[in-house]
Amino acid sequence: MTPRHNSTPHSIDTSTPFPVPNVFYGRVSTTDSQTIATQINEAQALKIDPATVYVDEGVSGFHVAPLDRKQWANLERCLRAGDVLVVRWLDRISRRYDELHTTMRRLMNKGVLVRCTLNGMTFDGRATDAIAKTTRDAVLAFLGAQGEADFLNRREMQAKCIEHAKAAGKYTGRAK
Repeated sequence: MTPRHNSTPHSIDTSTPFPVPNVFYGRVSTTDSQTIATQINEAQALKIDPATVYVDEGVSGFHVAPLDRKQWANLERCLRAGDVLVVRWLDRISRRYDELHTTMRRLMNKGVLVRCTLNGMTFDGRATDAIAKTTRDAVLAFLGAQGEADFLNRREMQAKCIEHAKAAGKYTGRAK
């Protein structure tokens, strides 16, 4: 499967309660130790048209805002009301609370449905009921804050482990 970009996603019937997935986004931060293959395999298993699979490789989800990523920017320009965007997890969109919140707000305002393959969570931009929107937004806020906290915690723990390894004379640095 060769992910492409610059394609317009197929329209879907928004009257159905659970429209079929029609757009997929994948991202990995580094290309030396991570692979996008697992995420691409998920898109294939969902039978998403390869023309609507967007992938950013070697792009940080913490340091690079979604709209500053080439494939995300292409994807977001193509999304329309009723489209279903599939991601492995929300951290593929952003690991920063503010960026995730802003991006998801844009998607929800467009009427996009976002599905996560990791746990099946769905965030429905088609919701019109105040309670449904409030619940959706509260869950998004919590998950966004948790995602950023997790990233920062792992970064802090990594720095402590490196410091400990250096003190023990066992740290050689990143392989080049």
